[in-house]
Amino acid sequence: MPAPLETARLHLLPFEPDDAPRLIALDADPEVVKYVFVGPFQPPPPERYEAEMLPRFLAHADDPALGFWRVHPKDDRGAPGPFAGWVLFRPVGEASWFERAAELNLDPAMPELGYRFARAHWGRGFATEAAQAVSAGRGPVAAIRQAANVGSGRVLEKCGLPFVRTFQLAGVPGESALHRRTA
Repeated sequence: MPAPLETARLHLLPFEPDDAPRLIALDADPEVVKYVFVGPFQPPPPERYEAEMLPRFLAHADDPALGFWRVHPKDDRGAPGPFAGWVLFRPVGEASWFERAAELNLDPAMPELGYRFARAHWGRGFATEAAQAVSAGRGPVAAIRQAANVGSGRVLEKCGLPFVRTFQLAGVPGESALHRRTA
């Protein structure tokens, strides 16, 4: 389970077994998942979160520096406020897209950085702050995004992951973009 982290404005907390409703609510917004799910937007069935997604979010019990964290802005007292989204830092070989991106020649053990936030929390720097909290000083890191998602590209560059190249990811319309920090 990842260790809890704290930044100036955020609490990053490990996911709990009863967190599926948070993920379902986050992914129910078509704008939030615009660059995530392929094809016409369909709300994912709740049982998919319980059976497939939440177990991945609860993984990495053996390494407190890897995993998925819930992100909560601090309230006026410094306590965790409402759920804003999540950030991940895990081996890139665990990503659902990894096998479809063999041309990138990424080491499966290299960490992948990713995040997703509710629209109410966009434009406040939370994605950058959370991503920096889990990846700072961690050496080589990779991330991919849909090339059209320029906002995510800015977040990654602020985290020290420069744009490397575009590529076509099988099953995803449009180009994808690779960002990578090499040291």
